[in-house]
Amino acid sequence: MITNPSGRVRAVLAAVVAGIIGVFAMATPAHAGPIEDAKVAIAEGDGAEAAKIIAAHGYADQPEVLADIIYGAGVLAVAADNGDAYSIAVADAFVKGGVTFGTANTAFRHAATLVITNAPHDDQLLAELGPGGAAIVRTELAYFNVYLPSLPAT
Repeated sequence: MITNPSGRVRAVLAAVVAGIIGVFAMATPAHAGPIEDAKVAIAEGDGAEAAKIIAAHGYADQPEVLADIIYGAGVLAVAADNGDAYSIAVADAFVKGGVTFGTANTAFRHAATLVITNAPHDDQLLAELGPGGAAIVRTELAYFNVYLPSLPAT
């Protein structure tokens, strides 16, 4: 057992532990339910899967449910440093899932309320604002068949 590891060893150990936590944070719980499944799909960048869930469960005309999905997915995506894929997946999920332009905008307003309500308890709030804003812009444009390229990796 190492009792006094060097700074380099500590950094490697911290990176390994963080990676393991990140993998488990994105894992889908068994039978989490369709709303949780949609959150995870969007957080992982799988808008097509989320669209199927939205359409199959009649969420396309439920802006409060959609807001819960995109807010929860955003929290998961930012924790996993997957904000760009998240913003693209929201657009895909809404457009391909049958969400109308008007319902999407209502869902975004409800999601903004969730952001405000949860702000005092959300340690990653500032990091969530960028992907959340990008998701809105990408979704609005997707309704007009205009798609923004992915952001370059930093």
